[in-house]
Amino acid sequence: MVERVTDNDEVVGPIPTPPTFIASKIRDTLFEVLFIRAMLELLRALWMFFVGGLVLVEVVGYIWHRTAEHLGLVGDGIRYRHWVHHELDYPTDNLRPKNVVKYKSAGSWSWYVLALSVIGLAFILLPIRDAVPLTIGGALYAYFVVNYFHEAFHVDNHWLNRFEWFKRLVKLHDIHHWAACNYGIVFFGMDRLLGTLREETPTQKEEIFPGLSL
Repeated sequence: MVERVTDNDEVVGPIPTPPTFIASKIRDTLFEVLFIRAMLELLRALWMFFVGGLVLVEVVGYIWHRTAEHLGLVGDGIRYRHWVHHELDYPTDNLRPKNVVKYKSAGSWSWYVLALSVIGLAFILLPIRDAVPLTIGGALYAYFVVNYFHEAFHVDNHWLNRFEWFKRLVKLHDIHHWAACNYGIVFFGMDRLLGTLREETPTQKEEIFPGLSL
């Protein structure tokens, strides 16, 4: 409240603060609080979408690729489909067939089952506000980035070959067809972390499907 002063500078009493002024201050404060919270929620969602989704796909993809498709952790049926990709469709002497512009898919349904399982677990273990951006970001990254790059690695004279960074990714993936290493596709952070990164092509092809019965 504000004190009222006469012409003789005498204080005669307080002037009541108008209710509309108080209401306005409360409204402005609430707006600021809600705006800040909304921005924090947006940043959280963006972080889960771009960073969380990428990390999720890279970690889960590495584990599944290495343990299920190469070591046969869940049986040889899934591993056999991946063996076809390595030994029949894209063997080491023909990793990029000439005059072929379309990638031949291995038709591995296990990746879709894995994706649905991970999405389900995310919604069980995480709050909705995290699970939604995380799974959407991960699904988009896996489908539009990981799949695209893996297909591009096996296409002769792909337009991305003009870039040195892409040539390096191609080399790392080629080495994966020669040896039990480089299970990543776009990023090889898990390979670095777990000691499976190799940057030089072996002189002889190594066993990459140990114990697989054909």
